[in-house]
Amino acid sequence: MPSGLRRVVDLLLDAMCALVMAAIVAMTAFQVANRFLIQYPITWTEEIARFMAVWICLLGAARCVRERSHIEIDLLVNFLPARAQWLLALVVHALFLLLCAILIQQTVSILPIVGRQTSPAAMLPMSWVYLATPVSAAIMIFYLLDSLMELLRGWRRPRSKLRRGEDADIV
Repeated sequence: MPSGLRRVVDLLLDAMCALVMAAIVAMTAFQVANRFLIQYPITWTEEIARFMAVWICLLGAARCVRERSHIEIDLLVNFLPARAQWLLALVVHALFLLLCAILIQQTVSILPIVGRQTSPAAMLPMSWVYLATPVSAAIMIFYLLDSLMELLRGWRRPRSKLRRGEDADIV
């Protein structure tokens, strides 16, 4: 992927995450202030904060794809030869791309149905909540394709393996 496009997508994703997190904090603070200071709870703020939590989880999953920080269990993979590790990485990328494509297709197919529903308190179309899935999956596809191209360019480089007796870094 062109590095300029990658930077733009990185900035957009980071901005979206920051905005959604700031909105969650502001919405929750507003609700707490109304409930305890003014003695007038507003119900729609809690609902919108919950919907934004869905968005931040899915956008965070896309960030994890970008940073390759999803949990992986590579105990058996480390015993494979470098070429087999590379092939397995290709298969995993292909399956992950397929999963994201299915997520997009299935979610987009139900958007017209859920678009007719509104949330009880805020009266928002539920399609806005469900839209988080195809947006996140599309961003994941972008990062997966970038990672796949990098994988295809460097297939000869073996993945670093742990030597017997070494512990993996757990952060």
